[in-house]
Amino acid sequence: MIFIVLAVLATIGLAYWQWCRFTSAQGDFQNLGYALQWPIFGAFIVVVYRKYIQYERERLNGDEMAAVPKAHRESMTEIPEDFIHLPGQRVPTDLNSQEILTDDRRQQARKSDPSSSPAEHAKNTQPDND
Repeated sequence: MIFIVLAVLATIGLAYWQWCRFTSAQGDFQNLGYALQWPIFGAFIVVVYRKYIQYERERLNGDEMAAVPKAHRESMTEIPEDFIHLPGQRVPTDLNSQEILTDDRRQQARKSDPSSSPAEHAKNTQPDND
């Protein structure tokens, strides 16, 4: 809490310094912009701190998912099947289809190359006793 107070006081002090520079003979509109910008930074620090405290209170009260509204917690249970489409993956046209989407690229590669089958691999790796 002390850090928040010091940070807000620092932003107010920097805003005052920029306002003094703007009202001096050497000041320009860039100093005015900074004088208006620093209080916004101070307000941002306060808002972020309050939101953090709110999340911590919710977590301490037993809400493990404090950042998610309670109305949406039950509906988010898994990633939808059609979230990511892999190359070579069959995509059903009917969303109510019960077809299971599988990535069978390795199986197709093994079928097309008979030397990659486990039996051929075992035969090729055994030493010859001729």
